[in-house]
Amino acid sequence: MVESFNNYLKLNIPDIAGKKILLAISGGSDSVALLHLLKSTDVQIYLAHANFQLRGAESEEDALFVKELALKHNLPLFYKVFKIKKADSVQEKARELRYDWFQSLAAENNFDFVATAHHRDDQIETFFLNLFRGSGVKGLAAMPFALKNHIRPLLIFTKKDIDTYIKKNKIKYREDSSNSSDKYNRNYIRHHITPAIEKFNPNNLPAIIQSIDHIQSTYHYIQSSVEIFKNAILEIKNNQLIINKSKLLNFSGHLFLLHYFLEEYNFAAGQTDEFLKLMEAKNGKKINSHTHTIIKNKEDELLLLKNEEVLQNTQHTFELNFQRKRQSIDAPLKIKILLLKQNEVKNFKQKHTEILVDKNTIEGNHFTVKTVHVKDVFTPFGSKQKMNVLAFLKNQKIPLHQRLNSLVLKNNNKIIWVIGIRMAAQFACSKATENIIQFQLIE
Repeated sequence: MVESFNNYLKLNIPDIAGKKILLAISGGSDSVALLHLLKSTDVQIYLAHANFQLRGAESEEDALFVKELALKHNLPLFYKVFKIKKADSVQEKARELRYDWFQSLAAENNFDFVATAHHRDDQIETFFLNLFRGSGVKGLAAMPFALKNHIRPLLIFTKKDIDTYIKKNKIKYREDSSNSSDKYNRNYIRHHITPAIEKFNPNNLPAIIQSIDHIQSTYHYIQSSVEIFKNAILEIKNNQLIINKSKLLNFSGHLFLLHYFLEEYNFAAGQTDEFLKLMEAKNGKKINSHTHTIIKNKEDELLLLKNEEVLQNTQHTFELNFQRKRQSIDAPLKIKILLLKQNEVKNFKQKHTEILVDKNTIEGNHFTVKTVHVKDVFTPFGSKQKMNVLAFLKNQKIPLHQRLNSLVLKNNNKIIWVIGIRMAAQFACSKATENIIQFQLIE
């Protein structure tokens, strides 16, 4: 088994010698076996153990075992206790927290790979879990040997292979009592479905693995095709990622590839139809995934943005104290406010980031900074014509996603200033104005 392991590792990572590997170790037979097998190679090993405290004293005993194992083998150990509420999705939540932690450790410590102890039986269980969920090619491809820096060096071995290796080498490990419960879908498949399939015909499980290999090859081909598709339809304009509608529609097989293209940006399968409708929708319409937003920009263009580039609706209300000369607000933008007399102003020229407002045009002392609304109108300084704010911003060549997220300063629901761009004409002061309010955007 040691020779087969080394050959498999070198086949997939030819330059494995000297690499820094973070091993996710639970203390169970699989991860402990992987530790011993990795020690037979020329790699640097680091251990990481996540304690979710879900099994009381048993969890603490697992942690103690791993700590002793690290000392015995003189290996660095990263250890973290997580607090997690017991719920139906506890396994998924624990998995998410665990993998996020592993990746943060890898980034902080420049580890080359994160290794987990998934084996061939896990691969078959994953295939059935995804099959029962109605997964497509990606799900049925199950687990690859490597996904970015995450590697699974035991995928060629069965659970029986690992148990035989553990027993032959008299290696100690911890038993996880939750593995015997049929409460979890994976365990039910492990205890009932795969044994029944193997009992019906011992060749069935190897045949399933062969099918998974074929599906993985198909998925790799699709991924290559999607890269060609992306290169054909994506453009960069003004530092923005643009989907070219005409190029997309003219690409052979675009309806098939579109699903996998959108999947890369975490859009769900059902959102492919939403995207097709978006291409024919009015400008400004959008669809979202939990990481990205696609906005219809022009007749032939759609913007592809990360969600952090798309601000949520913002509203911040504040009161101005006319007895204080200097004031400021910090959210959602930092704006410095000065109350001035006519003789304190040397230059009455209005600027994009600094405006001078006639105090007599202000009603009350309540102001609001908020995201522009599609029905907002104002008369831009320098003009006598009232305009829709979004139309004005479009005329100013402001990109669509910036237009939709522009902020305005209002008093009594009237726009004083499209912040950082243009103030409203009726609030502007002149050299004859006695009392002036200066708003200055601090960038």
